Amino acid sequence: MQLTTRLGLKKPDGSDDFRRVDINDNWDALEASPGVFICTSETRPAWGDDEVDRLIFETDTLRIRSWSGAKFMPVSPPVKHFTRASTTTSFAASSPSATNIPGLEYAMDLVVATEFLVTFTGHFLIPGGGTNVNVRVFLDGIPQAGRITIEPKVGAGLTAALPVAQQWKVSVPSGAHTLSIRASCSGTSESVVVDSTSSVTYEVL
Repeated sequence: MQLTTRLGLKKPDGSDDFRRVDINDNWDALEASPGVFICTSETRPAWGDDEVDRLIFETDTLRIRSWSGAKFMPVSPPVKHFTRASTTTSFAASSPSATNIPGLEYAMDLVVATEFLVTFTGHFLIPGGGTNVNVRVFLDGIPQAGRITIEPKVGAGLTAALPVAQQWKVSVPSGAHTLSIRASCSGTSESVVVDSTSSVTYEVL
């Protein structure tokens, strides 16, 4: 009796007896290796606990997802995480312009349109006289919906140390694009300081 290369399915030849157990063994092997389910993002299967870790391939988005038991999780591309350099950085961020926070840009080249969850955490030092800092996510230099507005909780002429955290959902079309985190500061022409704990995570939804 011969066996198939990938799944080890039994292939009786003319000299083998017919045995029901061989047929059942083949069905069990097929059941244990269902392969990738082909669908679209609108026709995903209704799965339960028995399908945990099974994969689907969406023909409209070209994405592979894994069933967690509760929802379909993206398998690729991976999460991109960027952290500021080991030293504290100063950069000009005078209103009304907005300046990239160094080291947190993400350049990509997408096959299909993709939605990202952008999570930013940071720690700012606002120069004396600064009234607030606005932090936003930009796609190819264009501001996206939502911003953080940080107001110093100190008196005039003092420096404010402000931790912040924010998330945005950003839809990025196919092709080459860059996501970045930018900040602007009102009421001062001095540089804003962002320390080395600042980071951003770009995660595919």
